[in-house]
Amino acid sequence: WKSAYSSLNIFLPPLGLMYIAGMLRQNGHNVRIIDENIEPIDYDEFKEYDLVGISSDTCRYPEAVSLAKEAKKRGKIVVMGGFHTTFLDDDAIKTGFVDCVVRGEGEEIMVQIAEALEDGRTFNDIPAITYKEKSKIVRNPGIGIVENIDKLPYPARDLIKIDQYPTTVAGKKATSVLTSRGCPFNCSFCAVTKFSGIKWRARSAKSIVDEIQTILKKGWAKAIVFVDDNFTLSVKRVKEICRLIKERALKFPWWCMSRVDTLVKNPDMVEEMASAGCKTVFLGLESGNEDTLEDFNKKISTNTSEKAVNLLRKFGITPYGSFIIGALGETKESILKTIEFSKKLKLGISQFSILTPFPGTDLFNSIKERIVERDWSKFDALHLVFKHDKLSRKQVHKLLVKAYASFYSQPRIIFKFFKDILKGNFKFLSGLKIFFRFLKAGIIRLFYPSKID
Repeated sequence: WKSAYSSLNIFLPPLGLMYIAGMLRQNGHNVRIIDENIEPIDYDEFKEYDLVGISSDTCRYPEAVSLAKEAKKRGKIVVMGGFHTTFLDDDAIKTGFVDCVVRGEGEEIMVQIAEALEDGRTFNDIPAITYKEKSKIVRNPGIGIVENIDKLPYPARDLIKIDQYPTTVAGKKATSVLTSRGCPFNCSFCAVTKFSGIKWRARSAKSIVDEIQTILKKGWAKAIVFVDDNFTLSVKRVKEICRLIKERALKFPWWCMSRVDTLVKNPDMVEEMASAGCKTVFLGLESGNEDTLEDFNKKISTNTSEKAVNLLRKFGITPYGSFIIGALGETKESILKTIEFSKKLKLGISQFSILTPFPGTDLFNSIKERIVERDWSKFDALHLVFKHDKLSRKQVHKLLVKAYASFYSQPRIIFKFFKDILKGNFKFLSGLKIFFRFLKAGIIRLFYPSKID
């Protein structure tokens, strides 16, 4: 139970590491990537390398520290990056197992670190890093931002076991593509704006479609997952990407994320997306309560969400809805309202998670004193980690299980499940997997709470 996403069987290649690897290799360094989601780590392999770089989110931070400890045992320089350590860099350095933390995007900074080590220089002039000099923690100013992401080399997909990733789109093996960074919206529960900046930096349509064409040609995948938080932010760019896909006669299904308001304002863009192979759009719907949406700083309404879902369905695109329960002022009744809202929308797939104050978010800073869980592995969107105003941990966990059980036991969902089996179409099974995994977790929580809480 690493996170809500692993529970959905969403395992995609580690693009961050792959971009860094591509950049290091372009600058003459020998690089190896190991993704623990796919293969175990043989610590003895560390002896072949001078530097061990580790990327981690919050719930896997304890594992990252254990990995750093093993690397230090073997006398290696350890550099750590990712969202968690960007915002809690001091904690990582104080473990004694991490030599340097990269804050923000790491492609350019990692090259500078590698060159400094190669030349025997200090880290003094490298921006956006934290490290220990003698007994003092030094925090060089700035945060890593790659201004022109079109100039980055493609992710080093040849360095991973790409055929072992299970994610599919429309039944076809999928891999991930990143087309932009940064986010201007600054939702209270999300750290993307703090990590990658409020400025949205986009790749050109040509660069994106060139990369997709390379992926298809090399047989790395037959479908694409666009992992940007704001793929549709520029309507003009989305239309250009769709135009190039059709112009080059590229046939592949794809998946992306979008804000609902962008879709509602641009039905012609949605039509273009459908004609260019878009099969699923992930929507951060979050809640069926207007007050909760306002608390999250989402700048959307339930009415807009409903319109967006209907628009996608009109053009044959499956709406994938994501909801968060356990907002600060929520009650059992308001959460039940969100569950009913998810059913009313008749979504293809629904994902539910528990509000989690990740480091770097406005939420984390505002309720820091109320966080009662000190085990970072529990910050996985499946556990309530702070003292809630109106609900206990057990109540929130029961409501999470109820959300999945209520959504996936609907007659229309069950009917579609059996209909797809009769047709030999098993892609819908992913939704049922979500339900059974969370049902299992719910049973454990209810009857063996010590194993979870």
